[in-house]
Amino acid sequence: MTKRTKALLLVGVIFISSMAGCLSEVSSQVEAENTDLKTENAVLNSTIANLTLENQNLSSTLATKEEVIHGLEMILSVLENNLATQNQSILNLETEAQIMQLQNQILLQEMRLQSIEYNASIEALENIIIELDLLLSEANSIISEYSNGEGGLMNDPYTPLLFESHNFSEAYMNHEKWNGGLWERVIFDDNGVPKVQYSHGLEYVPTTAFHWGLVCISKWIVSGNQSNFDDAMEIAVWAVENQSANGGWGWYFNHSFHGGVLGDMYSGWYGAMTQGLGMSFMARMYAETSNESFKQSALDAMKLFDVHVDQGGVLRMYNGQPWYEEYPTPDAGSFVLNGYIYALIGLHDLHEAFNSTKALELYTNGTDSLYSMIGLFDLGCSSSYDLVHHSVPGTPPNIARDGYHSLHISLFSVLNVFENDGFQAVEDRWIGYANEQCFNSPNGANA
Repeated sequence: MTKRTKALLLVGVIFISSMAGCLSEVSSQVEAENTDLKTENAVLNSTIANLTLENQNLSSTLATKEEVIHGLEMILSVLENNLATQNQSILNLETEAQIMQLQNQILLQEMRLQSIEYNASIEALENIIIELDLLLSEANSIISEYSNGEGGLMNDPYTPLLFESHNFSEAYMNHEKWNGGLWERVIFDDNGVPKVQYSHGLEYVPTTAFHWGLVCISKWIVSGNQSNFDDAMEIAVWAVENQSANGGWGWYFNHSFHGGVLGDMYSGWYGAMTQGLGMSFMARMYAETSNESFKQSALDAMKLFDVHVDQGGVLRMYNGQPWYEEYPTPDAGSFVLNGYIYALIGLHDLHEAFNSTKALELYTNGTDSLYSMIGLFDLGCSSSYDLVHHSVPGTPPNIARDGYHSLHISLFSVLNVFENDGFQAVEDRWIGYANEQCFNSPNGANA
């Protein structure tokens, strides 16, 4: 064996020895690392086992939470359903409430309407009562005109009184024959002025006041009894003090003539009959006293005869002809006959007392209208109290009661004194009606 080979062998042995040492170290080191790895692996396995357990726990918890969530979702669904049901119930309740509210509103409206109708019915009844009161007051004044000298009624109060003379300085119609107490519903105030008792209370009625004044002054003219003159003076002073600037003597309470079919007249209205009676009374008071305030009052009373009803006066037109309204109904004309003739008589008294051309003009115009329109009041067997049946189509004629029909005849007898019997045919025909002698028409023959 050569040295080279020996040397190589030696080197090999040394290298292998070295490598063995190294390998031994490496092996020890590997074993140590392997032990560490086993330890780490055991730790990891333990960790994995723990994580697996935790995962299982988490999965279980998650499943539980999912179940809870599902349960909550189911509860939420139920709640939502309940809420929807409740919302629907609320909506239904709101709808029912709205319906009930609407029904209540309708009920309230119906109650209001019923209340309005009820109040209107009450007002209508009150107006009818007032109208009846007014008519009764007029009727009582008419009855008083048929009283004889002893104070009792004539045997037949419906037999018309016929007058053959009339003068502003003489007794007014037959007022001097009135005797006894005044009307049942009249109470005198402290100054001797009559007030009339209505359903709503005591009221000053200028028509009643002037009737009473004409009674008193007529008695004075005939008898010279000082107490009658004193009573008349009280009315005259009241008339001057209570006359409006437009010359009117107002009715200071509401009135619905003929049930309000022609509209309501409100407090402060003026009537032609009132003005006419006031003229006749004040003209006689001036003739007895020469008191200038009485004269001026009588003349001022004409002012309203040129003022249309719409403007607060007593003038209304019928087919272009003037008419002086006893009741200035606002919606349509009432055209009451007896009140109109009382107004004409007052204008004639005024003309005679003061030579008033204005009074003569108003009287002439009014009388011309009456000549043209009198046929409208002739019903063939009686007279009509008014012309409401012409103003309101379909309304039946307001047939004058016996007392008013007799009054119509009496008033025409006074006009015949002024008109040289111009209305004599009417007077005669209507006397026939009072005796039940009917005609087929105003110009016809006996039925």
